[in-house]
Amino acid sequence: MYLNAELTEVSPNMNEVRFKRNKIHEVILPIFKTTNVKPHELISFQGMGCIIAPHLFLTCWHCVDDPLEDNEQYAALVVKEDGTDHTLINLSNIEKDANGMDLATANHDYIPSEYVLKVSLNDAAFGQEIWTYGFPLTTPER
Repeated sequence: MYLNAELTEVSPNMNEVRFKRNKIHEVILPIFKTTNVKPHELISFQGMGCIIAPHLFLTCWHCVDDPLEDNEQYAALVVKEDGTDHTLINLSNIEKDANGMDLATANHDYIPSEYVLKVSLNDAAFGQEIWTYGFPLTTPER
């Protein structure tokens, strides 16, 4: 299993393929442990995760396995591309992968402008480009 990213788009006049740079920052997000009362206080950085479908967030279990106090929550942070504003997304109903893999799913209420990541049902092909993306918001390298 891997995530298949639809990160390119064709321009309206069909003569240019563009990278959807701004879209990836809406779906691959840092996870924090925060207080659950506004104004939220950041307690700790926990790792990264991604929105893969409406109301479905995917991360590694080790990023969300710390027990929470009564006044704490796990939350993902979306920052506008220009850095002027942010949205804190509560991650609820966090569940560990039933097969014992280091994966977890959670629910959320954030709606990105576009879902650019999809879970592939096929194995990665030999020679297929595979990318990683994590904190701090890395740039692609070969």
